[in-house]
Amino acid sequence: MEKVPKKVIPRETVQDFSVSFKKVREKFQEPCETLLQLPERKNSKKKVQGLSLTVKNLYHVENKVYVQFEIENYSGVRFDFGKLELFKVSGKKGRNASHQEQELLPLYRHKVPKKVIHGQTIRFVYVFPKFHLDKGERIKINLSEGNTSRIVVLTFK
Repeated sequence: MEKVPKKVIPRETVQDFSVSFKKVREKFQEPCETLLQLPERKNSKKKVQGLSLTVKNLYHVENKVYVQFEIENYSGVRFDFGKLELFKVSGKKGRNASHQEQELLPLYRHKVPKKVIHGQTIRFVYVFPKFHLDKGERIKINLSEGNTSRIVVLTFK
């Protein structure tokens, strides 16, 4: 019987499986590292139960959007990173007929933490396909913890 090696999931992940991980990593790793070094331009922040999610930078480069996030944990307990989802939202929530949320899937994730301990601040980058916001549209970001119900929802224009 042949031994199957354990699958190791890297901290950088690729959503599009038609392209090799190595090629995508070479393409996105340097711009992501550069973005982490730049001073912040945007600062949309949401705090919930001692956790804060902040969008520090949002850059359009060629046909990609690089979004730098920051998580601060002052909740007293460890935060196990579950999922971060980005939605393009149009319409008002009160009017269900016109309310739409379109999820934007990341092309690449850079330095995404597995956990954030109490008192720790972590920055990481997601790369999305290019998008723009029309009048009345906004961005909604859901950060959820794995295996619990803790969630931080950040909305901004």
